Amino acid sequence: MPQLRLDYTANIIEKNNFAALFEKCHKILADTLAVELYSCKSRAMQQEHYYIGNGDPNNAFVCLQLQVMSGRSREVLSLAVQMILTALKDHFAESLQQQKLQITLELVELSNQMYFKLSS
Repeated sequence: MPQLRLDYTANIIEKNNFAALFEKCHKILADTLAVELYSCKSRAMQQEHYYIGNGDPNNAFVCLQLQVMSGRSREVLSLAVQMILTALKDHFAESLQQQKLQITLELVELSNQMYFKLSS
């Protein structure tokens, strides 16, 4: 079930090879949350229209929303979040050095009664 949605500003430097980042994140989720690798889904969406702070064109953001099913301990979730934040920091290292980049991660726990899935 885990789903990752990555929104990023059009001015970040690392616009390609999201597959490598998502591969790392999926492995982290499989190892820490005990989910099947097959169930992890990720997507990246570039934001063309944005305004950050005072409008400085060097301002940038990367926002990752991680959705997981509820029922895991805070310790387990915290470990997964910290490991994914490290992966994001590594992936966007050049933008962190050259821009005013903010990286955020929002963890959303979904209720088992409110998530529905069809698969083949």
